[in-house]
Amino acid sequence: MLKSRLLTAIILIPLVLGAVIGLSSRNFAWASAIFFSLAAWEWTRLSQLRVIQTRLCFMLVWALVLGGLSLLFGHWPWILGLGSLIWLLPCYWVLIFNQETPRFLTSSLLKGAMGIIVLSIAWYALNILHQLHWQWIILLFILVWAADTCAYFTGRAWGKTPLAPAVSPKKTWEGVAGGMAGVLFVAGCSFIASPLLRSHSLGLWLLVVLLTTFLAIEGDLFESLLKRIAGVKDSGKLLPGHGGILDRIDSLLSSLPFYALSIHWLIKEGG
Repeated sequence: MLKSRLLTAIILIPLVLGAVIGLSSRNFAWASAIFFSLAAWEWTRLSQLRVIQTRLCFMLVWALVLGGLSLLFGHWPWILGLGSLIWLLPCYWVLIFNQETPRFLTSSLLKGAMGIIVLSIAWYALNILHQLHWQWIILLFILVWAADTCAYFTGRAWGKTPLAPAVSPKKTWEGVAGGMAGVLFVAGCSFIASPLLRSHSLGLWLLVVLLTTFLAIEGDLFESLLKRIAGVKDSGKLLPGHGGILDRIDSLLSSLPFYALSIHWLIKEGG
């Protein structure tokens, strides 16, 4: 398992970084659309859409929504705001879940609709960031990775208090605290090192990072909830040792809209 995880990471990371850094915004939009479409197909599994015709209809709607959003790149702040607010619902569902499925999540069609919304807006936010500057995307990757890594090792060493035992028993509040501490340290270092941040307020940047990290944790928990309801361990098998694409980007789905909106606001305030 570890060997597969490392090999997949060695292959995938350069591909992703190469796309973020090397592609024009237009080509990046196409490449990321393909990547997110694979994730959308996995969402049909988590939504328990078992009939192939229904899954294909889901993908058709997905393609139409993505095409519509691509025409709105010049009118994006309200879309990102909506995408951020939508995550209040999954937060509520995770909080109330206790072996009893929230009513909304008993409907495959409603879960499918939720998937189209959150995936398409996350794709939209990712491409807005790329248009602003590709370094904003790299910063987000580093922050999410730091939070996940610090939370994992802190949770393993000192974790005792379950965060959401009915959803993901291994995650603890101690892990969350470790993740937050780690990501604040990385955020402080990035503020010193990155020219993109030097004209902005350190306090505002740290606040953005904290809220983004909270949303990233929520995205991870929500995907765990969907997998528990669907009775599956992973969202797919496309990434050996890691599971599916959704298993790798669940934290990004929830954090991207707010992060992109915050970066827009920081740039606007900074002149």
